[in-house]
Amino acid sequence: MKKNSPFIFRAIQTSDAKSLFNLSKEAQAGMSNLPKSMKDVDSLIETSLLSFKNKTIKNKKYIFVIEFEQEIIGVSGIKTTVGVERPYYSFLLNNNVRHPYLELIQQQLGPSEIGSLFLSKHFRSKGIGRLLSLSRFLFIKCFNEEFSNIIIAELRGYLYKNNTSPFWKGLGKKFISMPFKKADKYSMLENDFITNHFPRKPIYINLLSKKTQGFMGQVHPNTEPAKQLLISENFNTTNHIDIFDGGPKLECITQNIRTVKKSKKIKLTSNHHLIENNMLICNTSYQNFRCLRTSNNMSIQDIKDTLQITNYDDVLIVKEKDDETN
Repeated sequence: MKKNSPFIFRAIQTSDAKSLFNLSKEAQAGMSNLPKSMKDVDSLIETSLLSFKNKTIKNKKYIFVIEFEQEIIGVSGIKTTVGVERPYYSFLLNNNVRHPYLELIQQQLGPSEIGSLFLSKHFRSKGIGRLLSLSRFLFIKCFNEEFSNIIIAELRGYLYKNNTSPFWKGLGKKFISMPFKKADKYSMLENDFITNHFPRKPIYINLLSKKTQGFMGQVHPNTEPAKQLLISENFNTTNHIDIFDGGPKLECITQNIRTVKKSKKIKLTSNHHLIENNMLICNTSYQNFRCLRTSNNMSIQDIKDTLQITNYDDVLIVKEKDDETN
């Protein structure tokens, strides 16, 4: 296994704390859900560990990492339910009226959400992003009873190079007189922060500058590949946007997600002829979920060793993308 140095997608562990903290330093202001201190790292890991251990928790948050040569080079997560500890907010963009408007929407006990995705800049454009993102859908298929029948994803809105948000400057800051990053932090700490500051009446879009309007539903350039990946997985852009950076919200019926729909459960040893290059293969262990991306120099034994399975264990396999997908 060491000879092939596979990228391993797995659940986060306590021993990953220092490596995850180093990775989070690469993240920019828009990644507000990544830890900013070792205390935050420990809290995030503890939340994930409890999610795996306690079946009765409603607001589970599973955190996964990609390990390469004993270092964490990527992180991603799944929330089983949004709007549990605090309301889930978004702007509804209503264009089907004479005077289009934004309306603040508050949701309790909403759908499952994928998020917290960040890959080290040193490993981008190498196909690792697919492993980091799509492996979550294999986990969802394995343990579908944990998740809602719709999966949502909020994507990071457009930010300038200095990490300021033009959408925030053109709208949010008119109601909350503080920097984007600070306001985002307060909203995580205070349940009533949003409702106490944002208007509950519609905000007519024509009152916003054309520049601000142009950033509604736009993603950060670094997030565009993630958006296109989700679209290739059958996600659709909704008419909801983030209240802080204006980023889009995507959603898909869980069973219609390409990876969920097309993955197959097999016994690895008796079906090794089905294994091709650039496939995602995962075990079906809840506590020790692991996934990898196949390569030419990877043997069946390498796969079994990496996934920590035997000849009798089930695996899920799926092509990382359809043949017709570019």
